Amino acid sequence: MSVMLERESTKAVRFPIQFNYGGPEDLTDHQVALHPRDPEVRPSSWVSAMLVSPDDPNLGRGKHELSVVIGPDGGQRPADITHDGPGDYQLWVALGTVDQWIIERAGILEVQ
Repeated sequence: MSVMLERESTKAVRFPIQFNYGGPEDLTDHQVALHPRDPEVRPSSWVSAMLVSPDDPNLGRGKHELSVVIGPDGGQRPADITHDGPGDYQLWVALGTVDQWIIERAGILEVQ
């Protein structure tokens, strides 16, 4: 996934997730992070993401998704995740269940 953002804008970013076994009821936590460094280094700061069900009457798009708002620090519209200005950032998703954490790099955010 690749997301482009103007330096002063704020936007909702959605991460599709797929359940091969079980379902959303098995999730104990779902978080997203933004990290400006090496794509192999995991971030240390995470924020909770909203889980959107496929049949949500307002937000559903036919699949399970995590949703967060990303924007500049101190922007006019409050953001769940803030960035430090122009540059490339790594987007990460973490899903927790009773017995495991799944942490994956989910894409790149390019702030212009």
